[in-house]
Amino acid sequence: MGTQQSKKNSNGRSSDRSSKASVDASNQNKCPNFGRTYHDIKSSVYILPSDDREIDRLILHHYCIKLGFNGNLIAPVEDILNEGGRVLDIGCGPGIWALEIAHDFEVFHGIDLVPMFPQQIKPPNVEFAISNVLERLPFPDNYFDFVQMRSFVVALRTYEWPVAIQEIFRVVKPGGWAQLIDIDQKFFRLDGESKAFFDEMTVIITQAGLDPFIAKHLGKHLKKAGFEDVQSTRISIPIGPWKGQLGQMMSDDMCEGFIGASRLYCPAMNLTAEEYEVLIRKMFHDANKCESYYNWYGHHGRKPIDQDSM
Repeated sequence: MGTQQSKKNSNGRSSDRSSKASVDASNQNKCPNFGRTYHDIKSSVYILPSDDREIDRLILHHYCIKLGFNGNLIAPVEDILNEGGRVLDIGCGPGIWALEIAHDFEVFHGIDLVPMFPQQIKPPNVEFAISNVLERLPFPDNYFDFVQMRSFVVALRTYEWPVAIQEIFRVVKPGGWAQLIDIDQKFFRLDGESKAFFDEMTVIITQAGLDPFIAKHLGKHLKKAGFEDVQSTRISIPIGPWKGQLGQMMSDDMCEGFIGASRLYCPAMNLTAEEYEVLIRKMFHDANKCESYYNWYGHHGRKPIDQDSM
């Protein structure tokens, strides 16, 4: 019949998935930027922007995590705080976590793929640099007393997690600690069309090589890398004002994050940026009506005191 017209579902979107979420996140630079600025590092799968709008979101994101976990630290590093020490924040973004706690440490380093962090106005004991945890970090073995890496669920392919955590193990001192915090990307209590839409997004990000449910398994990765005394914590953070200020903040954070990931999702879903944003905002509106929530996981582990360098 010549040109075959695709059917429309109840959202008015094409149900023809000939590409079937086949967009590879490593090839995002070939996709439109949808009015946003993204990194151009071909080896990185990171799907979110690196512009001023994203910096604002990351600051909000920081406070959501801080409120959810009742502070900036889940690892038992009080002695390190009292004695001073070297700290590394991997994926520091705008550096808000570093700037909040830098006064407690002797030397603080933050690294990221792109320079979203302060480059001039910052405490004298804080250094920011461009670096990639998947490549050998520019630090010697056994150098840091405490290393944090958080919110990397949209930054690492499934097979890259062990590589990153092993590199963390290398730079942590014997007796030092690592702290990983991440989200389990599953809406609890979401239903209807929005749940079907989100399930399709889950297929897309999985086919791009990422694991949206890796957060609950990171404690096992710490153990496999060689860390001991590994402890894991799960918290639930509401999505929407149905549960007060934190719920509203988390909804704003996650909604803006998904909108920022349009370069991955729009081509795979055959949507314009405008169509996609409408569906994202509807999803978060529905999440509030359903009293939805996300689970977050925090893991920390200590490098054995008698551990030699890798």
